[in-house]
Amino acid sequence: MTEHDLGRRDVLRAGAGLAAATLVFGDWTPAQAAALPKRKLGRTGLNVTTITAGTVRCTDRRVIDHAIDRGINLIHTCPGYTGGRAMSVVGQVMRNKRSQVFLVLKAEPFNIDGYLRTLNTDHVDILIPEMQITDVAAKNTDRYRDGFAALKRAGKVRYSGFACHTGMTSVLPAAAAKGWWDVILLRYNAGCRSSLLSHVSSCVNAHHMGILAMKTTEGLNTGNATAFQAGLRSLLGNPGISSLTIGMAALQHVDSAVGAVTTRDASGDREFERSAGGLGDGCTFCGECAPACPQGIALDDYLRAWQYRRRGDGELAEELAGGIPRRHSLALCDGCGKCNDACRQQVDVAGRVRSLA
Repeated sequence: MTEHDLGRRDVLRAGAGLAAATLVFGDWTPAQAAALPKRKLGRTGLNVTTITAGTVRCTDRRVIDHAIDRGINLIHTCPGYTGGRAMSVVGQVMRNKRSQVFLVLKAEPFNIDGYLRTLNTDHVDILIPEMQITDVAAKNTDRYRDGFAALKRAGKVRYSGFACHTGMTSVLPAAAAKGWWDVILLRYNAGCRSSLLSHVSSCVNAHHMGILAMKTTEGLNTGNATAFQAGLRSLLGNPGISSLTIGMAALQHVDSAVGAVTTRDASGDREFERSAGGLGDGCTFCGECAPACPQGIALDDYLRAWQYRRRGDGELAEELAGGIPRRHSLALCDGCGKCNDACRQQVDVAGRVRSLA
């Protein structure tokens, strides 16, 4: 990271945090920091590492410390992760290491002062409220634009962005056309990347937006380190993707992600590409099933909850499904099957959703 990258922040203290060899956590000794590859994040000009430390399941400050010591300079957090514990541990680390990283906060652009206090900082670099296909009209508005503008003037937020899990082929062009969104955090993995290539290219090349990827490990074989790391490298084969957000809840998660971008395994990469067509569970989160439901059930959210539970995040799945308003809940399902009819991937949408009941 350079002095230009930091902008309004203090210049890095010489050598701070880049050598991890002297840190010992219990009987586990971290590896030396690596020179991680970086990419420009669109019009922001931020030079970010190709790996972002995601905190969706993180409750241990040592993980964040270790990620920074290994060279990762982008941290993503949210008030709702692990009931607020994730943001709290990030804030603990920020007391001493704020100048070494860029912070991405998933929250609405209103009343963020409490979040800043928790994070022990006076600003975040990128603020990203969620924007799904169902609320494009509500969030591509003057209110949101003005909300971000006010935060930028106050020095509390540097760049505006949004996170999108579903209906991305519709959401991305609609947002890009507005011209004031700086960054997109989108669902991007081996199962859905082919449908997004042209949209990512347009956002980057025509609109100069920065693209961060999330849900990047879906469909990857986490039990095979070679295949897992080859899958991550494959996603970075798209130069429009600046950084992959990897959930890091343990020290080993950090090292695995770092290893993916600091090593090369040509045979592993070829093997991954040969098998990539069979990855995933069929759902690309295109968003076409939800509009087909005559009852207005929040199918996108239920499908996300289904995937959370499938990968073992039962608590996160319950939190998401439990927060769906009754007017969009499963209680309204009459079994018409129109969601299944609308699915181009022939996924049993109704079956997955009902399994959450």
